[in-house]
Formats: sequence, C-alpha cells, structure tokens
Amino acid sequence: MRDLAFSLGLLTMCLLALWAPAAGVLAWMWVAMAFPQFQTFSFARGIPANAILSVFVLMGWLFLKERKHPPAFDRTTVLIYLFFL
Repeated sequence: MRDLAFSLGLLTMCLLALWAPAAGVLAWMWVAMAFPQFQTFSFARGIPANAILSVFVLMGWLFLKERKHPPAFDRTTVLIYLFFL
C-alpha cells in the first residue's frame, strides 16, 4: 500500500514539476532530504525518485513559456564559479 501511495505521489510531483518547475525543485529537495522510498517495502524501494524528478524539472524549465535570462556575470558569480573549481 505504501508503494502505491509513494508512486502516486511521485507521479503527482512529476506532473507538478512540468507545470511549475519551482515547485518541482521543492519536491526534489523534499525527496532528497526525506528519502521517502526507504519507507516502502516492495517495488517502489528501487525507484530513483531524485533522478526522475530532476528530469521532469528540467523538462518543465525548458518548455516554460517565460523568457530565460542567463545569470548576471558579476563579482559574486565569478566567486561562485571559482569556488566550484
């Protein structure tokens, strides 16, 4: 029963991520921190929920009708890029 509830919730979150990518990011963060598939016992335990949600968030962001702006290239952005190097 938990597997069905988790699968239905994941499907709902994926559809929400297509419609509103910001809400999809919140759902992705919740799944990453709470790890709800660990609470299931059968087929849903092996579902890569984070990977699935991230694909739906990226698809929702790519197909979003709003105009996409690249991040501003200022001192803070340069420091963040240097931090990741």
